[in-house]
Amino acid sequence: MTVERDVAPVDLDLDRALPVGLIVSELISNALKYAFPDGRRGRVRVALAPQGETELEVSVSDDGVGLPPELNFDSITSLGLYLVRVLSRQIRGTLTVDRTGVGVTFALRFPK
Repeated sequence: MTVERDVAPVDLDLDRALPVGLIVSELISNALKYAFPDGRRGRVRVALAPQGETELEVSVSDDGVGLPPELNFDSITSLGLYLVRVLSRQIRGTLTVDRTGVGVTFALRFPK
């Protein structure tokens, strides 16, 4: 398993840094737990970058097995992903899930 990071130096206040850290931790944990079954090798990537003058985007992606097409992310009842959605709203962020191609990417845009 390879974990890569591409993190720009940004200033985050504590009210945003804690929820973002919890979100990233949960998404990495899910990728390690579900994306690579049966000892499959793969890559998890964490990125953080400014998006214009007023927003930041943090993303966690993997090249694992991906999410089943019938899975509706908004109706997942697991505690971890529920917390990801709640914390995203808490920081006024927009969470998107991209499952086109290989693996899955969770991207969260939020105000600076």
